Amino acid sequence: MARDQKASLRWFVKGECIRDIAAALHVSYDAVRVWRRQWQQAGSAAVCSHASPGAKPRLSPKQLQQLGEALLLGPAHWGYRTELWTLARITAHQATVRCRVPSQPRLQSAAWHGLELPKARARSQRARCRGDHPLAGGRLAAPKKGAQANGATVIFIDETGFSQKPNVRRTWGPQGQTPVFKEHFNWQRLSAVGAIAWRPGEATTRLFLSPQPGSIKTPQVVEFLRNLRRHVRGPVLIVWDRLRAHCSTVTAAHVAAQSRWLQVEYLPAYAPELNPLEYLWATFKGKDMANYSPDSIDELDHRLRCSVRRVRRRDLGLSFIKKAGLISKEEYLELCKGQ
Repeated sequence: MARDQKASLRWFVKGECIRDIAAALHVSYDAVRVWRRQWQQAGSAAVCSHASPGAKPRLSPKQLQQLGEALLLGPAHWGYRTELWTLARITAHQATVRCRVPSQPRLQSAAWHGLELPKARARSQRARCRGDHPLAGGRLAAPKKGAQANGATVIFIDETGFSQKPNVRRTWGPQGQTPVFKEHFNWQRLSAVGAIAWRPGEATTRLFLSPQPGSIKTPQVVEFLRNLRRHVRGPVLIVWDRLRAHCSTVTAAHVAAQSRWLQVEYLPAYAPELNPLEYLWATFKGKDMANYSPDSIDELDHRLRCSVRRVRRRDLGLSFIKKAGLISKEEYLELCKGQ
């Protein structure tokens, strides 16, 4: 900008109009008009001395150094189980640094030596969402209204897997030093069947999770449905995808035998974002399990159960349902208001 201001002085001396100067310098008309007024009132020195100084830093150099030293010790030094620095964890050290932790853009403008901001790569075409939320209004709206009219509980079910291999996520780190995470060469896998139970029109939800080693097959799915019946009373509407274990003959026979209280509705094909459990898995793997490499499958199971208790305590089920597009933002706010 200072170079453009200096270049505009030659045009002012020649008497060129503001519009031509703005077009030649590729700046706005108002900017040239302000420079010209300053030049007419106080001369060339006034034009070049009014560059915007920008926002004042909120941290002194000493405070920046203290913050850098605290963070370079690593999350494990401060009692965290994962090597993941987030802004929330940095804020927890306000008493140590004795300053207000600024937002990420302000930390970036500070350009101090301690930390390097995490950068995200551009998403590929295959990694983007399909945008099938309108399907929720067509295929799932009618069952939801029917469940609300009959007083039925809608239960969303999905399966996922966890392993001792850490889910690598972006984190803070020293400049020029890529964070290194140790992982096991041979790792064990832990599968889980999860469910979110919700009665349409209510703000509270219930979360069920059954972790177990190995893969989830038809016997595990049927056993999970039997266990759900002990916790959920009244009519139930199951919403899940077309996994082979969900469409098997044994599962279909069990559902038919329980038709007095149990109904099944399938999600549209190629639309996993309509299942609220997908956002639950993203919460587990993107936060609680991020950069976490347990030494045994028992540690992984304990970590997973701690994550479940955290989600239950904060009752995030309804927010997952809203994220899936099954309720509108207005309906979500109305339900939270009446809670």
